[in-house]
Amino acid sequence: GGGTDPDTAAATLAEALLDAHSTEPGEPRRAATAIAQVLGPFAAAHGRFPAVSELRELLDGTPHAFAALREALDAAGAHSMVRELAAREREAARPDDIGPRLADRVALLDRPAFAGFFDVTGRSRPFSMYALEHPLRVRIELPERGHAEASRILTRLVLAQFTAAVAARRDRSLFACLVLDDASHTITADAVRGLARLRSANAGVLLTLRTLDDVPEHLRTALLGAVGCRMVLSG
Repeated sequence: GGGTDPDTAAATLAEALLDAHSTEPGEPRRAATAIAQVLGPFAAAHGRFPAVSELRELLDGTPHAFAALREALDAAGAHSMVRELAAREREAARPDDIGPRLADRVALLDRPAFAGFFDVTGRSRPFSMYALEHPLRVRIELPERGHAEASRILTRLVLAQFTAAVAARRDRSLFACLVLDDASHTITADAVRGLARLRSANAGVLLTLRTLDDVPEHLRTALLGAVGCRMVLSG
């Protein structure tokens, strides 16, 4: 999404990959830690974040992926990151490690339909949320029919990137708005916290929900409090 900090990117990815409807308490924190343990070393070794297939292998604990990254770290002289990678390898050996579950979620995005969208070489110049300081309008059309679960992940990713990017804007004179024509399975605890900060950032989000059942029960009151108003239209 244009970000460069591994910890911020890990938290954003963790929020997007996990569906709040089926997430246990503490899992988002564990997921963010696991992702950060591979993003940090990979960025130090290669000067970029991993591609979707590379991230999938590392989260799945593939031995050759760990070995290749360790060699790249040694070649780059990033010895401090070797300890971070070693911590991930130890966690990957545990039967309750969250890595394989995250790898399965990433696998939903490792499809030809999304290959151009996740280009990490910079050649295709994908849109960055951090371009919101300029007047522009962007439409993101997701292939919901063939990739419904992947579309939900991408929607959560877009929302997380938006709330982070608008808060980081230096020039807030322009009103920034994100419209989600289907916000079901999109609201997470971090998303609610991000929505509460939008007013002071001169930004807003329009969430269309068929019913509040599309929002986890424990987040409904917080969501309504964050948006400050609500409108119900039949149909």
